[in-house]
Amino acid sequence: MIIDELIDGSPLFQKLSSKLPPDIKARCSIKRLGPGGIVVKKKDSTKYVYLLLEGELKVVNESENGNIFAYDSILPLSFVGELEVLADEEEFAVTIEAIAECTLIQISVNDFLKWLEHDPALLMLVAKGLAKKMYPTSSEVVNIMFQSSINKVEYYIAKYCSDKMKNSDIVKIEKKRQQIADEIGSSIKSVNRSIKRLKEEGLVTVKKGKIYVNRSQHEELLEAVKKQGNKSSL
Repeated sequence: MIIDELIDGSPLFQKLSSKLPPDIKARCSIKRLGPGGIVVKKKDSTKYVYLLLEGELKVVNESENGNIFAYDSILPLSFVGELEVLADEEEFAVTIEAIAECTLIQISVNDFLKWLEHDPALLMLVAKGLAKKMYPTSSEVVNIMFQSSINKVEYYIAKYCSDKMKNSDIVKIEKKRQQIADEIGSSIKSVNRSIKRLKEEGLVTVKKGKIYVNRSQHEELLEAVKKQGNKSSL
């Protein structure tokens, strides 16, 4: 598949690439990854910027005590590497890994910067994307990092259910427990202990290993989270 075929198959990318200079488009390449595939690793040189067209990525980092955690996800149409490039950093700050089958456009740093110069709408899109990435990071991550495992799990489940509870009285947590552990920077043993305790306290329901939260349980979880001081983005 060539770039033009991707453009034709994606109305959003078609609109975004309308002012992509032809010479830059000719130098772009397509990158495909399956689940677990690595887009970039932490400390890799920032030679390229990537535009995610299809699939889902996760942002993975390592804390000082060696815990690996995935604290964010990336959905189409989003860039990877734009933060490092605009900050004049020569290395990627985090590892980016595919969660599902992904299709990305790979573009050199110089071509990405030239594209930004030619397209004010793209510049605004990148600016808004960076703001959206940075705001929750600044308001949540540091607070959560130093919480106990039970509090991290409470926060995670409460946040996961917040949007979904608008359309349903019962929410099933679709994430596997290992995924939850990765995303909160904890061990799966700690997550299992925390879920067992939340079940004993009546804050979640567990059926055949799956976690469910009803509306009243969600309200109690929100109250518990507020007592911890983690009220942002819930």
